[in-house]
Amino acid sequence: MDLWSDAEVGENKWIFRNYSNLKIWIRLSGKEYRIFWIRGEADQGAGVFKALDFGEDPESDPDPAPDDFPPETAEQLRVALIKPGPLLKFQPLHPDRPVVVTSRVPVRLPPKQKVRYFTEIPLWIKISDSGSEDLELIELPTEDAEGTLAYSVDSVLLPEVLPVQTAPNRVLCPVSIRNNSRGTIDLKNLFISAPLLNIYRGNRFLWSNEIQIQFVAENQFYVTVNDKKPSFEPDTVMISGRRENMEKRFLKKSMMIIRTMTGLRSIE
Repeated sequence: MDLWSDAEVGENKWIFRNYSNLKIWIRLSGKEYRIFWIRGEADQGAGVFKALDFGEDPESDPDPAPDDFPPETAEQLRVALIKPGPLLKFQPLHPDRPVVVTSRVPVRLPPKQKVRYFTEIPLWIKISDSGSEDLELIELPTEDAEGTLAYSVDSVLLPEVLPVQTAPNRVLCPVSIRNNSRGTIDLKNLFISAPLLNIYRGNRFLWSNEIQIQFVAENQFYVTVNDKKPSFEPDTVMISGRRENMEKRFLKKSMMIIRTMTGLRSIE
């Protein structure tokens, strides 16, 4: 069992999941789900999941832990169903808009050089009831999502070496960059079409498809998505599909956003 495993539900049974920046509590009361969540700074106790069953009295825990119950400041939602299923499903998703990753340290790439980096994208979470049609109860970003055309993400560009660990609410995205132009490229902001990416599960990390960027002039570049599953860990399995089809219509929209967010001009 882990943060993405299904959870058995029952009357007055609390389900708790800690995704670092997002904590979620869920309780089934009759035919109504009560969902509570708080979002904030990264939690050192991330990765915790548990189910607490207090029978008929949900307040009967004699020695509650700090996260046994949601705090009064938590946001909440009630979802009513005709017949709730026996399980809750937790699915990782990419953000519903593109993201602009701002590297904490800029990277300079001289002409005719190629490099691959790993960057991290914050996940969203879809929670569904396991009824006959897997009804969606709610979809939540694990971190604050700000931006109109795209979300701004503060991240790092990791060299082509697997990190020791990542936060459980982030997916690793390989980015391959080739500078075929005559000038030096300074990489500060990277545009990633997150809705076009799948999510794969490896032995240690969650992965997305690889993004390939090729500069052919100082302000001109190609952006492509490698549709193959990543091979940086053995036996990776796709656990969540892309939000959007990889159509020319969407790609044109993405190129427009790139120009708006970065001032660069892409080649379509």
